[in-house]
Amino acid sequence: MILAPGNYHPGDHLTPDMIERQMAEMRAYAPEMPGAAFYASGDPELARACDRLAKKLFVNPAPEVAISEPSFQVLLDTPHAAVCAEAKPKDGRALRRFRWFIDNCLMAETEEPKYAWNLRGEENGIHFITVHAVDSTYNRSAAQIAVDVRRGSQ
Repeated sequence: MILAPGNYHPGDHLTPDMIERQMAEMRAYAPEMPGAAFYASGDPELARACDRLAKKLFVNPAPEVAISEPSFQVLLDTPHAAVCAEAKPKDGRALRRFRWFIDNCLMAETEEPKYAWNLRGEENGIHFITVHAVDSTYNRSAAQIAVDVRRGSQ
């Protein structure tokens, strides 16, 4: 979306205000996009301004989320494990959904902050549980923990 300064608009200089307007347009056109990436060369102040914009537009409005169950590095040896999150949206928004990942693989989307993980057939060893909390305007944040699965002799 943003080109090299020489190709952007001849004679125009890319500014943080221009980028913020473009990001607002992107959020309106594609509200589910998870964020934006910036690449800058030769203008460290513009690069810092882009970092501040990403924080303002994507990080600050995101819900707060944490995995409340199971606990970090717990040993799981049952056929199923309850995975629960606690999330708090910001600025009066509502939570829309939770996305549950095991080892970076999407396992489920739920409206409730809980997921039942079927451990039968899982490899013994360390696994990563990740949850994304998504609010009503598609702001999202994530929490991740490691757990140790030990199910009999596999």
